[in-house]
Amino acid sequence: MSIKKEIELPEEILLSLHLAEDEVIKEMKRTLAVKCFKERKLSIGQSAEFAEMTEEDFIKYLGSQNISIFNMDDLDELKKDLGNCSICKGNLEIGNINHIADLDNFIIIIKNVPAFVCKQCGEYYLEHNVALEIEKIIDNYRENTAEVIIINYFDVVV
Repeated sequence: MSIKKEIELPEEILLSLHLAEDEVIKEMKRTLAVKCFKERKLSIGQSAEFAEMTEEDFIKYLGSQNISIFNMDDLDELKKDLGNCSICKGNLEIGNINHIADLDNFIIIIKNVPAFVCKQCGEYYLEHNVALEIEKIIDNYRENTAEVIIINYFDVVV
């Protein structure tokens, strides 16, 4: 079930924003979904649905806004919140992994990336700031002509 209401938008605001009505409404939904997620009023799935996005796209959107999906800064609290692996329900422990990014014309292997690693199946979870660093590393090597690039995480992240 969904509820439909009308809202009035001043035309001069739309003109100033250079956005169509549909774009403004889409952005309003996304903004409110992010706010509700940050305040823990909605789950990530509910927030994604509210924003009319897939969960994966909503998580990427949060990342583009520098918002962690974990909503916390303390590693122990994060581990407690994660609890168990979402794949096999095994226990997570802090460790290092090799992250492989398979891009269109090359592969980047980033060694020794800090992560929460499942002791049972090997699935891993990255902290938000680590994921952002990985994105920066990948962006820095996009113009490289090598087919395979191997980087030590701690050699490039200060």
